[in-house]
Amino acid sequence: ALPIYRRNDLLAWVIYELYAKGRNILVVSDRAEQIHNLKYMLMSKGVPEEKMGVVTTYDHIWKYAKDATPPCKPLGWVKGTEYTPVKLQVIKKKISREALNDRRDNSRIRLATYSMFKKGVDVPHVDAGVDATPRRKAKQVHGRILRVRAGKLTPLWVTIRDTMSYKAEFKFNKRI
Repeated sequence: ALPIYRRNDLLAWVIYELYAKGRNILVVSDRAEQIHNLKYMLMSKGVPEEKMGVVTTYDHIWKYAKDATPPCKPLGWVKGTEYTPVKLQVIKKKISREALNDRRDNSRIRLATYSMFKKGVDVPHVDAGVDATPRRKAKQVHGRILRVRAGKLTPLWVTIRDTMSYKAEFKFNKRI
């Protein structure tokens, strides 16, 4: 199977190429962590953060926070002086419904979990989709992209087939 970091590199490249060609893109995954990783990878390729919308239940924000269990006192620490150990970590912050709707409707690249794009979501201007983690049953999500509308580019859906993973191959074969 393709290592996850190499698969994400390939996905980020595909998403970037679609973005560079002027597409409005929906990227779906089972894992919110992967969605956030792809966002940072796209930022490193030069995609502005304001052009991307993460449509998941929580935002991942990097912050310094107190470390309750530091491994040891820092080198040079003098007994009796104040010391507050901190570490850089991901803090999860719940996203409001209004913010989710704004990200879904006004972003060029929507990075979402499958659960956030179930029934009842309509984003007519999206013309390209990418499976970050392919699913066997994804007709609802695919249908959002593959609808033909006046003024919309020819719909396109990208799934990277992983023939070295039995699970991925099984899901792919069940879909087609």
